[in-house]
Amino acid sequence: MPLGSQFSLSVELTKLVPFGSLVNTAGHGLVRLLREIQASGSDFVTEEDLAQILGRNRVEPLFASTFKTAVKHSVIHEIPSVAELVFEGGAGPIVRRSLNEPAYFSMVVQLS
Repeated sequence: MPLGSQFSLSVELTKLVPFGSLVNTAGHGLVRLLREIQASGSDFVTEEDLAQILGRNRVEPLFASTFKTAVKHSVIHEIPSVAELVFEGGAGPIVRRSLNEPAYFSMVVQLS
């Protein structure tokens, strides 16, 4: 009998922390990232594999600073008269992600 009430109490205590909303928020962020990467013509699994292989190397701080300054700016040109065409220049989702994650930054620098 005590085991049943203990289990019931454990289940009720898990309802105090809003795990559902936390998982939903994290899931939406991940799905958005996956869609951006797919739209750029890349593959998420391939990027993860490359980051594991090439992400171990260190990048010289002066070069890293110069590289980040060069790729930081993005420009979007919309042409509404031609089938809602949009030209985007600058950092794509992979490069933007690399600015915050060292392993991805090392990969992007080596492959650029």
